[in-house]
Amino acid sequence: GVVALFAGMFLIRNTFSITLASRTRELALLRCLGASRAQLRRSVLLEASVLGAVASLAGLVVGVGLAWGLGGLLRSTDEAIAEVTGGVRVLPRTVLVALAVGVGTAVSSAWSPARRATRVAPVTALRGDVFALDRRASRARAVLGALLALAGVGLVLAGALGDPVDSSYLLAGTVATAVGVLVLGPVLARVLSRLLGAPIGHARGVVGQLARDNAARSPRRTSATVLPLVIGLALIGFLTTLAAGTKATTVGGFDRTFHADYRLGAIGGGMHLPRMSPRVAERLAGLPELATVVAFQDTGATVAGRESGVTAVDLGRVGSVLSLNVTDGALSELTSGSIAVNRRAAADGARIGSQVTVRTPGGTRTFTVRAIYDTSDLGDLVRQELPVGDHLISAADYRRLGGDPGLTRIYAM
Repeated sequence: GVVALFAGMFLIRNTFSITLASRTRELALLRCLGASRAQLRRSVLLEASVLGAVASLAGLVVGVGLAWGLGGLLRSTDEAIAEVTGGVRVLPRTVLVALAVGVGTAVSSAWSPARRATRVAPVTALRGDVFALDRRASRARAVLGALLALAGVGLVLAGALGDPVDSSYLLAGTVATAVGVLVLGPVLARVLSRLLGAPIGHARGVVGQLARDNAARSPRRTSATVLPLVIGLALIGFLTTLAAGTKATTVGGFDRTFHADYRLGAIGGGMHLPRMSPRVAERLAGLPELATVVAFQDTGATVAGRESGVTAVDLGRVGSVLSLNVTDGALSELTSGSIAVNRRAAADGARIGSQVTVRTPGGTRTFTVRAIYDTSDLGDLVRQELPVGDHLISAADYRRLGGDPGLTRIYAM
């Protein structure tokens, strides 16, 4: 949506620039009849407002139609979606936001052409002088555009080379680079027009040479015509690349972390975490098709004075279905009275050999930290799907703490 608005602003601006250039004599005649510059500017902005309102309503109708069609398609193919979703609802704020964005985009895009068109002296326009779209590119524009482009490239590199990749830096860098290219457009248009147009001039003869010279003679008009497409394609390419990279990172994180073929979890539960009976794991373990069944249990707790959670699992088999990045110690060293801590929780002072007090509604025990694992290099989606929280103990210690005997997740393979 942002890319569409960004490209649309360029197109609206170019359209008004061209149409106002063809109406130069009309505007000059109105000035001679007594119309002020402010009146002409308001009339142009009124045209932009009407155009924005009509286009916004048309886009809203098309969008609602697409949403209705896609929603019906999803409900027809998935019974679960059909049960929890209704039809398309168009709220009053939806219409207001669509109109506000559309009209605001059109008016802001038409402001600069309207301002330039009304600055032409009436006598000059009546003589037939063409409304000039081009102004000589200034040195300040070149410096500002270069600084923005360099800053954008630096932010992109900083985000891409970070560990993990920082998408906020990538987004800021892409926007800064796009704005820098936009500012540099008139500066580079003349040189690029002659350079890229040279083969066309040789291949197409006089027509090619005229086209090349025309593009080079009006760098602002050339850049204003080409840059919307360039910026739009660049932003779409960035978003596509970012989406593909995020998908690859997420899939890679799942492949590295989860090794089970099946995952079971309870649905529902209201305000409480849904749980399954321990007999579910026992029955699954008796199936000849499954070689390994690992059950996870969770309970709310106060750990080292802070609200947190504790996860219990069979430590001897958890490695077959789940890989945790253990940075200190080893999960195999977790015996009775031991605990593994997530690195973000260990930042509060827990380290190998330190004592941690865990308090649950069923009891209080003191554990010794024997392992520290790190989940920061995993994507947000992978971390959300992890059956392990910030603290990991054995199933036997979990029972001594009096935790809920229900199972939260079961992994099998």
